Amino acid sequence: MASDNQRKSISLAELERRYRDRNDESERLFEQARTVLPGGDTRSVTYTQPYPTFIDEASGCRMTTVDGDEVIDFLNNYTQAIHGHAPEDVVEVMTDRIRKGNGLGSPTKDVIDLAERLVDRFPSIEQVRFGNSGTEATMNAIRAAIAYTERDRVLKVAGGYHGTHDTVEIGISGEGREHKGVPSTVESRVDTVAYNDPEALKSTFEAHGDEYACFILEPILGASGMIPATDEYLEAARDLTEAHDSLLIFDEVMSSRLSTGGAQQKRGVIPDLTTLGKYIGGGLPIGAFGGRTDVMNVFHPDEGDVGHSGTFNGNPATMAGVPSRSTRSTQRRSTNWTPTERRFASESRQRATPSTSP
Repeated sequence: MASDNQRKSISLAELERRYRDRNDESERLFEQARTVLPGGDTRSVTYTQPYPTFIDEASGCRMTTVDGDEVIDFLNNYTQAIHGHAPEDVVEVMTDRIRKGNGLGSPTKDVIDLAERLVDRFPSIEQVRFGNSGTEATMNAIRAAIAYTERDRVLKVAGGYHGTHDTVEIGISGEGREHKGVPSTVESRVDTVAYNDPEALKSTFEAHGDEYACFILEPILGASGMIPATDEYLEAARDLTEAHDSLLIFDEVMSSRLSTGGAQQKRGVIPDLTTLGKYIGGGLPIGAFGGRTDVMNVFHPDEGDVGHSGTFNGNPATMAGVPSRSTRSTQRRSTNWTPTERRFASESRQRATPSTSP
């Protein structure tokens, strides 16, 4: 009789065979991609073996693969597309903005409108700046902390993911730097601390608290399994950073959707700086970081000394499309779903019900 490992191997082999049989166009495109992209990939998290499924189009909660299969999207591009793909109101607004011109090299009123919405919604944000990703948001928030405190060391949670810049690619899947692309010298100025362990946090601050520019953490630890921080841990983080004149940064790229004012409002702990991204872009790339006026003033063109520029910062199409999504997120209640969301929930329940057929 075959062992459990043999049955598992046979099962996986059969699943791969079926996958290859019904996704031959994806395989063809993957082989084509490999000739011009390292490993056929340009986004590490979307690479799967034996090859990823290529998507042709998407609308609402459904995506259509290049092989002709229609699938329900439970991933939502890692929470970026929580309102569904290609929502008509956003597409219309963004298209109108692009027709009026997009790469302008000058500010637009839409930037002010979105900034005012974020300031109104998040308790910690008195002023805000825009970038193009969550990575840019955390990178610039940390830069602000370093400039404001005039300290170089940073503390983060072990297992916490904050994007792909050097300072935060420490202690994610293990100890030390995540890969050899991160300079080894970064390890000497970035420390990690256990999540949801107030005593460990207290000991760390007792040893080095006066050296830290900031402590950055997610109110919900995303990459390590969507683990909520305890009230005790968040309160300790707030108290200890204040006691040591260090800044507390909440990475709310994902947790900001917990309430109209994010996890900070829901949990009653207000950081000095907050970072945002993903879904607030209405479907286009975006990052935002904001906080206390005195801290954000390091970016003031006349009074500050930290530069922050980018060709697509405040991208007009993104700025124009976000308010309709932001309004929906603010005013909606879980019982007031859109037709697309009701259909998604209904089909999800149906597919989750065990079949009675043989």
